[in-house]
Amino acid sequence: MCLFVAAATAACGGTTGAFVGPPTSGNPTPAALTASPAALALSGAGAVYAQTAQVLEAGYSGVLSETDTCAGVASVTPASGSGPAQIYTVTGVAAGTCSVRVADANAQHATIAVTVTTAGIGVNGKPR
Repeated sequence: MCLFVAAATAACGGTTGAFVGPPTSGNPTPAALTASPAALALSGAGAVYAQTAQVLEAGYSGVLSETDTCAGVASVTPASGSGPAQIYTVTGVAAGTCSVRVADANAQHATIAVTVTTAGIGVNGKPR
């Protein structure tokens, strides 16, 4: 199939005109926004127990924005970054569960489930 407008070419059976290809929008479909791992299990509070997750969207160079439900349970840094890949650090604050959501400008998002557990310390000994 050949589409033509106006003047000059013999590309399709001697018909003259300028070739016009298939329509394109100029906006390619974005790749999937993914988080790896999709869940973090922190075994304590503080920097020594912190873990990271990477959010990736191939071919995307825009802003990635983080929101979460982690107040009082964990801290998440940074609050925003740029694609195609951004690493988020999650640090436990107290025992509990929450979720981290990272979104792009194309209305896609990836969610990271976070669980923080803390174990009590038992002390056994004879009173003095």
